[in-house]
Amino acid sequence: MAKRNSKAEMKIFYDIAEELYQSKRTFNEIYNLPLRYWKNKELFIYEENGKGEVIKYSDLDAFVKGYASFFKKRINSQRGEYIALKLVNSPKWVYTFYGLLMAGFNVLLINPILRKEDAERLIFEANAKGIITDDKETYSVQTIALDDVKIESATFEPDWANEVAFSTSGTTGDSRVYVYTADNLVEQIYSAYCMPDTTVDIMYTEKFGKLRLLAIVPFAHIFGFVAVFLWYSFFGACIVFPNSISSNDIQYFSKTYKISHLYGVPLLFDSLAKSFKQTVSKESPKKQALIEKMMKYNNGKISDTEAGIVTTKFFQNIVKNKILGKEIRYCIAGGSALSKETLETINGIGYPLYNGYGMTEIGVTSVELSPKVSQRNRGSIGKPLTNVEYKIENKELLVKTKQMHSYRFVNQEKIPAQVDSNGYFHTGDIAEIDGNGYAFIHGKVKEVIITANGENIYPEELENNFKNLPYVSNLAIIEHLNKVTLVLELNRKLEQEEVATLEKEIIRANDSLPTSMRVEATLLSLENIPLNASLKIKRFELKDRLNKNPEQFIALSRNENISYQGIDEDELNPIIDQVIEIFSNNSGIEKEKITRSSHFIIDLGGDSFTYMSMLSEVESTFNTPIPTETIGKINTPLEVAIYIYKNKN
Repeated sequence: MAKRNSKAEMKIFYDIAEELYQSKRTFNEIYNLPLRYWKNKELFIYEENGKGEVIKYSDLDAFVKGYASFFKKRINSQRGEYIALKLVNSPKWVYTFYGLLMAGFNVLLINPILRKEDAERLIFEANAKGIITDDKETYSVQTIALDDVKIESATFEPDWANEVAFSTSGTTGDSRVYVYTADNLVEQIYSAYCMPDTTVDIMYTEKFGKLRLLAIVPFAHIFGFVAVFLWYSFFGACIVFPNSISSNDIQYFSKTYKISHLYGVPLLFDSLAKSFKQTVSKESPKKQALIEKMMKYNNGKISDTEAGIVTTKFFQNIVKNKILGKEIRYCIAGGSALSKETLETINGIGYPLYNGYGMTEIGVTSVELSPKVSQRNRGSIGKPLTNVEYKIENKELLVKTKQMHSYRFVNQEKIPAQVDSNGYFHTGDIAEIDGNGYAFIHGKVKEVIITANGENIYPEELENNFKNLPYVSNLAIIEHLNKVTLVLELNRKLEQEEVATLEKEIIRANDSLPTSMRVEATLLSLENIPLNASLKIKRFELKDRLNKNPEQFIALSRNENISYQGIDEDELNPIIDQVIEIFSNNSGIEKEKITRSSHFIIDLGGDSFTYMSMLSEVESTFNTPIPTETIGKINTPLEVAIYIYKNKN
């Protein structure tokens, strides 16, 4: 491989960034500059009928103009009005996004996993006049199904709109719509200008290998939109679209298409780390010792001499080829904190894992970039990017940047971005900045638990200490009855011995903490812990559920099997087995890999159409109708089985 010279090799990236920054700063430039700079490069890879298809930068314009022409003729709205886009990631998402803007419509991005009623609320907030979707549902506004969109010859001059709106679901379940202008997004693109000063791996020319990203974070999410779609399509990389976000597809596409960059939420990397450890535990003691030595070496804990053979590419590639392949050079987690154990596990495999930070309100504002593994493993979110300022006030992170949203919608009214008198946005995140300028996030201001002795407990930080508990698919720390309470969601029914093991592991994890930070009570939730569309815990909803329906939570006790109160499990279990088979039929995931708590969309990669298909099969199999108000509220085999049980008895 050629010798790396960061500044020299990055000149082309500096050139396109400077040209954009000095331009008219419209979507016209954001869209057209990459087509001129990178026209012969790969832009997208996807599979159709089991065969890999490639779209080059030079191919994009014909698709986008064809879509724009269709929208111009078919959408019954005025220029500058909002049209919602609710689609899973695919090349057609991009054609639709740019096609709407080119046709003169502002775009409201909606996460494809949101329920219809939640999407309707966002449509109302932004006063959107239509929606393009791959749902099989009709909305209260003009609804155009993606399958009905046809490429038409472009017979009009592009008339670019200027705004894109993102939505967020807070921990209370409330949603907000934040609007970014093209000028804001130009600032966001330019914020990457400082990256080559620290690393040569986050962006590079083809001289040093293929740069391919796997598009698993929804583009409707600010993280997926900026860190995967916007930055990398502008700077000439290739985006690979998997068929789903199931672990099987992530592994298959990573290996088959030699993914170099993998960006996702912490849950992805937590799951990858846990799966890797389970796989290693089944190896012989000799192999386990070699892998442990490799991980220590990759984490900088032992020298080359001490590590010996495990330092070789040959050995490391043997391990990597059993996971996601040997090409991965850069991983970024965004959305919430990474645990130290996950950082050390993924970095120990040899997949460099970094933390990033951003919010729907301010975009992506920092990424840990250090090539030093010791720095990555500290869990820093890095230093602020170009034209971004951080400061700490009363332990809260404040951010000042021109890339933040211009205004937000509240009941269709435009509210300017809320900043203080010095222009800083108050993030609500508890943070610190060390002497070298690296920032660390510790939790949310509103979620801080203040104990009886005045200690501050940050739930996200504390949760990381319990993430590797056995038999647990999700967990949350909340305050309940003035106690720091650990709420667990189990992946299956536990026998007495397993309950004892779980309790022992909780005690072990608890004992490793300072006395003032320890969990004081543990509850098991008989329902899934509520998550928002960004896979963050809805703590307020969980606390409200605990207060209103305490019977859905039971105390952990080694003296009994964990069961479902008021339900005959001998009758429930056969129903669960049948439902898992139906989940398998409709998701394409082997039934052996589906647990009682597998979420059909989040865990198994289903979409709205396959979800409805699954429920339809449930209805016919059990001869039990599922009313409209229940759709979207039963998502796991356990939830579906309990619904069937209660409505058949």
